[in-house]
Amino acid sequence: MLPTAQDHKRIGEQDTGPNTGGMGAYAPAGLLSKTLDARVKSEILERIVAGMAEEGNPFRGTIFAGLMITPEGEPYLLEVNVRFGDPETQVLVNLIDGDFAELLASAARGQLRPESVEVSARHAMCVVLAAANYPSTPRTGDRITGLAKAAELPGVQIYHAGTREEGEAVVTHGGRVLGVTGVGETLDAARAAAYAACGAIQFEGKQLRRDIGYQALNKA
Repeated sequence: MLPTAQDHKRIGEQDTGPNTGGMGAYAPAGLLSKTLDARVKSEILERIVAGMAEEGNPFRGTIFAGLMITPEGEPYLLEVNVRFGDPETQVLVNLIDGDFAELLASAARGQLRPESVEVSARHAMCVVLAAANYPSTPRTGDRITGLAKAAELPGVQIYHAGTREEGEAVVTHGGRVLGVTGVGETLDAARAAAYAACGAIQFEGKQLRRDIGYQALNKA
């Protein structure tokens, strides 16, 4: 099992407004204790794998479970994807040391090698920069500046999602434009890195949530 991550689906802060593909995420997610993590593994994930094998369809690949946790601490399975999620993947890959490609290749071969990677004790946070009008019909073609400056900041990784090149310029070309990810020894440090980079990047109509991770950090 890889670390847990928490997505933020709604466009507005404090989880208001329309749903989106995801406006940011952080990992590891503070909602799952070690006890609850073990329950998810045994009561949900292992049952999925065992059930498919019993039906003659043994699973080989990635299972990405979408969960909701009740106030009483009960896990409920909402969906199962057989791919990595977005923007959760942007934070997860920054917590994994070692040969991640070999981990994936070994899974594809049916000879899983979990020892090819180690999960670090770092924290990561991804903040999505979205285009004007998203999640309705997003405006495209707006010039993006500050990418090089943001990329030079310590602990920052920038993932392009809805961009294209126009001559020597980079412009918006989709609803969720960039996944700006900060990594640090604490979630506060990861948050600071991510939002510093977000401040360095500019384009017309830029949208972002400024409260990613607020539940874990108790910040409005």
